[in-house]
Amino acid sequence: MSLTALDTFPLDVSGKVDLAALPEPTEQLSADDAEHLPDGDVETLIAELWQELLGRERVLANDDFFALGGHSLIALRLAAELKNGLGVVMPTRMVYANPRLRDLARAILAYSDR
Repeated sequence: MSLTALDTFPLDVSGKVDLAALPEPTEQLSADDAEHLPDGDVETLIAELWQELLGRERVLANDDFFALGGHSLIALRLAAELKNGLGVVMPTRMVYANPRLRDLARAILAYSDR
């Protein structure tokens, strides 16, 4: 969800908010969000997959797969795409155990080192 701060709302001639005159929301990265940008190849790949699979414009490293709309079928697709992208065959339950992007990336790295 994007929000745009306005000093005042544009009004029509009857004094109601003129929805057509509202500006398009702008995507601004807060300092807190910048700290949570995906870092490294694995986090970046997972973020790109989440964006595609969940229809999100941007995904941060502290985002939760299920809070963004993920479910079991998408988790299966994610596991398949990660196999294609990383060559790591991981159990789908890993997504359930590590729903935060950064945690999932760490778990995948630890799992692939075995």
